[in-house]
Amino acid sequence: MRATALRCYPGWQLVEALVTTPSPGVVALLWDGGNRTSPLFGVSNSLHLLNATRPPKLDPEAATEYLKLFCHHVWADAGAFHIIEDPGVLEVLGVDPTAYADELRLQPVREGKNWLFRALVEYSGVLFSAKFRVRASGMVDMLEDNPIQDTQGMPLHCSPRFVYDRPFRKPAATITSNAPPAGEWPVPPVFGTHWTALPEASCARVQAGLRRYDGIHMRIPISLVAARVGPLDDDGGMQWGDQVRLSMQGFVYEQLDTPDPPLGVAAQFAPPVVRNTSWKLRRDWLHLQRPPGKGWTSPDDFDSEQHAQVARLYRTAGRLNDAREIISDQMQVEGMLQARDFATRWKTWLPIATALATCCASLGISIELSLLAGILAFLLLSGGRLLLHELYRLSSGFGLRPAYAIATFQGLLLVGWGGVLCANRDMVELPAFHFLGRDYPPLTLFDLRGLEQVLFVETSLGRDVVLEDPGDPGSAPKALIPFGGRGATPIPCGDSIQPFLYAADVFIPLLDLRQEIRCSPRDGAVLWHWAKALYATLGWIVTSLTILTVTGVLRERLER
Repeated sequence: MRATALRCYPGWQLVEALVTTPSPGVVALLWDGGNRTSPLFGVSNSLHLLNATRPPKLDPEAATEYLKLFCHHVWADAGAFHIIEDPGVLEVLGVDPTAYADELRLQPVREGKNWLFRALVEYSGVLFSAKFRVRASGMVDMLEDNPIQDTQGMPLHCSPRFVYDRPFRKPAATITSNAPPAGEWPVPPVFGTHWTALPEASCARVQAGLRRYDGIHMRIPISLVAARVGPLDDDGGMQWGDQVRLSMQGFVYEQLDTPDPPLGVAAQFAPPVVRNTSWKLRRDWLHLQRPPGKGWTSPDDFDSEQHAQVARLYRTAGRLNDAREIISDQMQVEGMLQARDFATRWKTWLPIATALATCCASLGISIELSLLAGILAFLLLSGGRLLLHELYRLSSGFGLRPAYAIATFQGLLLVGWGGVLCANRDMVELPAFHFLGRDYPPLTLFDLRGLEQVLFVETSLGRDVVLEDPGDPGSAPKALIPFGGRGATPIPCGDSIQPFLYAADVFIPLLDLRQEIRCSPRDGAVLWHWAKALYATLGWIVTSLTILTVTGVLRERLER
């Protein structure tokens, strides 16, 4: 590896790594001297993403250096844009150097926070007179490009020819035919003059940085727009690799090549990529449509047609579970994008939250509680959709996973059971039992009798109710007036109910187990009344969702 220091990125170096097989070539990257690298693979995204977190320093000399760096390491179809500064090149071509003195000097001119340059550029065998603008953000605009001369006959020592094969820059055949002198690189540098060999320790750190690189910057665009094929024979999507970005609007295929995952004992010895199920490979292939950087940022960026097409072909092939997984991934992406788009509309939700806080204050509620109500309203409006999306995914897998729905239903029943036990100050214990010749006493699992009693016998029936005091079984019965009325004697619920059945009676709609009518939270227990109402409302939602998921109604609607 060789490196040269950069003025436009203080503390960073431009590093070139030599690859000798199967043919000589170099790959370039920026390195901060530590653990951070930014590969330069012929696309501008690598520089733009680095500039977003670490803008370049652009004084006159640094701006000139940055322009050369950008032109030499951002490639178009025919390769890089070589900046010519040697007057001898123009003389070889029969062009008067004095006519292009400004371009050869490459002198920056200030334009606000930006810099303007006039330069001679060789691209695709043609010499151009070009005008560039280098912005403070690191963006480079070519404002003018006027062709001057064909350079196909230019000697190689004036303008070395390269083959640009992302991510490598390789010498042309005319150069590689002559073996370079011992100790010299077969690929000369196109940028910088003071190159030094990197020590072995530094090479190891650069290599580690490259191994951690996720490939975003070097994704090469491939257009499949409006293409039509028969069988899509791409080894389950693996043959595309992970260094491309696919454009697939209108891409139609009649059959998927989906390798069967190994079964039984063979699966234990198969490589991880083979053990992976085909739907995961195909999902990763679909995600190659994601734009570089942050990926999909709005619902309009995401084209769901390819997900739908893959799911349809999976169902045709009898791979119902794979089809379900692809639809679930589509729902996940669409829901997240819609929720984020909903959350970004804060200018809509802020006036509503402000109006609510003002209304609360006008009703005599304290300033603190009014502000809290406004803040909570804003958070629920902006983030509520994202929360509902995640709850829908976790509770039923978007209506595609009956096991999730059943587990959610059972889990909420257990939560309700625990709530009833707390409200009724119950004690849960295992009864005494005899095992292997030994008698075991009752085992208390948990004792909640130290809590405040919340559930009391419901006596608001419009008539007197006669009950025996459970605290004194031998006492005379007491005549009670309606529960909560003046002079009432509330009676703890106690054994009047079964806690689990009581929770089920509240949670499951249209189910009457004759438990809920027996006991109610006492007057004044506002939070418990609200908790019971919310639990009953949640029961309607979760029970309906569970039925629709288990019966397949939601799945059939999504698979159409």
